[in-house]
Amino acid sequence: MVHVRQSVYSLLEPASKYADAVNLLGQFSPYADTTELYPLLKSAGIRTVREIARCQTYAEYQAMAEANFNLVLHPEARPAADDFEKRLRIPYVELRRMYQTDKIRNQYQALGAVLGTTFALDEYEADARRAISRFRSRFPDAAFAVGEWMNGDAFELSLALVREGFAVKEIFGTVTKESFFYLKHLARLSPETRIFSNLEPSMLHYDSRDSGVTVTVAIGRDAAFHHPDCPGVQWNEEIQPFGYDGVKRLFEALSDALSGCEK
Repeated sequence: MVHVRQSVYSLLEPASKYADAVNLLGQFSPYADTTELYPLLKSAGIRTVREIARCQTYAEYQAMAEANFNLVLHPEARPAADDFEKRLRIPYVELRRMYQTDKIRNQYQALGAVLGTTFALDEYEADARRAISRFRSRFPDAAFAVGEWMNGDAFELSLALVREGFAVKEIFGTVTKESFFYLKHLARLSPETRIFSNLEPSMLHYDSRDSGVTVTVAIGRDAAFHHPDCPGVQWNEEIQPFGYDGVKRLFEALSDALSGCEK
C-alpha cells in the first residue's frame, strides 16, 4: 500500500502555495467529520483541508498541490509525503493515530508549536476521558483480545487499555520495528499478555477454548474471528477515527456491544 499511496499522488503538478491550506495524507477514505482535528486546524487559521477521499473532481485533486504543508496521519503515507516535499516543495508534519489520551495531547501540542499556536484541548480530552470512565464504571473487569484488522495499531491500543487499568489477554498482530516501543512497555505493565502473529500458519488451528485465558471483549475483525462467541467491535469502518474523538467513539461502541450482552 506504500507504493499505491505514492502512485495516487504522482499526477499532481506544481502549483502556487496557499498558507491556509493543508492536505491530510493517510487513508483512502475520509476521516470522521466529528474528529477534533478539523476545528483545531481551523483555529490555527487553516481554512482549507483537503483529503484524497473527499475530492470529487480532477480539479479538486490537483488543488492538493496548493497546500502549504501536509499532515501525515498513517506511517505508510510517509514515502508519498517525501515525494511531495521533493517534487512539489510541500513539507510535512506527522501525527499518529493513538488511543492514549496523554500522547494525543502531546502530539497536538507539538503540532501547535510548529504552527505557532496553542490548541484548546481540554474539552476534547474531557469528552474522551468521560467515555472511558463510563465504560470502566460499567465493565471494570473487561478482559480484551485486540487484533490488527481495525482502525488503529494493535500494540498501541493494547498499551492504552493496559494503562487505563484494563486487562489485555491477547494481541493478534504483526510485529514490526515500530511495535517494539509499545512491546517494551507492555512487557513491563502486562507481562501475562500473549501475542499471536497473524502471519503464522499455525494460527489456522487456534481455538479460543484451548487458550487457557478468559476474554470478555474483542476489538478488531481478526480478534472477533478468533473469539466468535465473544462480544466486541470490529472497529474497521470505512470512515476513519482519529484523536480524542476516536477514543470516545471506540469506548462508546464497546459499551454498546457489552450492553447488548446484558439484556
